[in-house]
Amino acid sequence: MANAVRTVSRAAIYCRGGSHEAQGRLCKEEILAHENWTLADTYADAEIPDSQTRDSRTAFNRMLEDCRKGKLDKIVTISVSRFARNLPDGLAILRELAAAGVTVHFVKESIDTESLLAQAVRE
Repeated sequence: MANAVRTVSRAAIYCRGGSHEAQGRLCKEEILAHENWTLADTYADAEIPDSQTRDSRTAFNRMLEDCRKGKLDKIVTISVSRFARNLPDGLAILRELAAAGVTVHFVKESIDTESLLAQAVRE
């Protein structure tokens, strides 16, 4: 895993929807609460309604591209619902990110894929 040798995770914030500023503040607080995380960038799709497809989420797609380029180690987002519109799409994205060594932290659900990946490696 790419961030296994890193002592500091380059974390990005992802926000979507009308409350993106409040989401961003909460995500930034979460990053600051972890001494080994540093804020690398913020990606916000401010006015993207739930009915829109992933193609219209330009900030999200730019963030994924930055992950593919190795610029990020972790994504911090307020909730699963802000990250992906449906389970199949969300799982596909999480698999792609895991393959790139990028983990995702969902603040409201207190889920971090880093611990899930570590458990899968041990098994």
